[in-house]
Formats: sequence, structure tokens, C-alpha cells
Amino acid sequence: MSTLLLQHTTEALCALGAFFFWHRYRESGAPRDVLLGSACAAAIFNVRAAGALNGVALGGYLLFVLAERALPKPTQRERGTAKLARALAAAALPVIASAACYALMNWLKWGSWLESPQLEERSTLGIDPRAALFGFLASPGMSVFLYTPLLLLAPLTLARFWRTRRAEALTLCALFATTLAFYSSYQL
Repeated sequence: MSTLLLQHTTEALCALGAFFFWHRYRESGAPRDVLLGSACAAAIFNVRAAGALNGVALGGYLLFVLAERALPKPTQRERGTAKLARALAAAALPVIASAACYALMNWLKWGSWLESPQLEERSTLGIDPRAALFGFLASPGMSVFLYTPLLLLAPLTLARFWRTRRAEALTLCALFATTLAFYSSYQL
């Protein structure tokens, strides 16, 4: 069970950390939250290269939050471009540091800036996803609902969550969909 259920715990915690800090930035506007969220998101690739797929949904949420904070509210006259520039720099800094760390570690370990055994897994992608989708969602031995029965309540809570926190609900649905689509084409 630990290899199936807990294999990607660090990756998931980094994604949740990024989501948490960026949501906190949306509420408070504190630039440190952009930096901390970006540090969590940037760490995902160093934990597991395939986890970079989370960047699609998380990056979309960050861009939405940054745009929302930069647009003028009815009571404001200025957009705060300096504030937006600082937030963008805070978001980019951990990504640049993480990419440099990844490239350096690859060079030291494998003699290549990008290629690594993690990236060789891409040769196992591209199969028909129907069998894997059935296994992930409905199989009596591998279903995500078997290991996390509380997910059966997700459809009941998603409608209310969508009404009250649309951007966050869309981000979580995108995280779920991209991860499910990626692993459904995984041969192993």
C-alpha cells in the first residue's frame, strides 16, 4: 500500500503548499506568500520530474491571482505595476533556482544537463488510457475511491465549492484532470 498510496506524498505536499501560499496571497497580498508558494511549486520538479505537470494548473492559478491583485479595484486609481513586478520576481526566483539546481545535479550525477533516469520514463507513455482510467476510478483493487472513500463525497461538495471559490475549484479540478490524464497513459 505504501508504494501505491504514499509514493508521491512529497510531490502532493509541494503542490498543496504552493496552492495554499498563493491562496493566502490572494487573500492578504503579502509578497512572501508568492515566494513561498513558488518555492513549493518549483521543488516539485526536483522531487519528481513528472510532477512538473502540476505546473499547468498551479501556474494558471498563480497567473489568475496575480492578475486579480494587479487590476484596479473601484476605489483604487493606480494598478500597482511595481507591486505586480515584485510579485512576478518573487514567483520567478525559486523557479530559476530550482532549474539551476536540477541542471547542476544532473550534470554531477549523469553527465548531462537535462537527461536523467527520471526522464527516461517518458518511453512508457502513450498507451490507450481506457484500462488505466477504469483501474484508477473503478477497479476493486486499485480504485482511488477504495483508498480514499471520502472522495465519494466530492461531487456533493464540489457544487458549493464551485459557487463560493470558483478559481480554487477550477484549479483543483485541473490538477486532478491533468494528473489523471498523464498517469492513464503510463504503461506501468
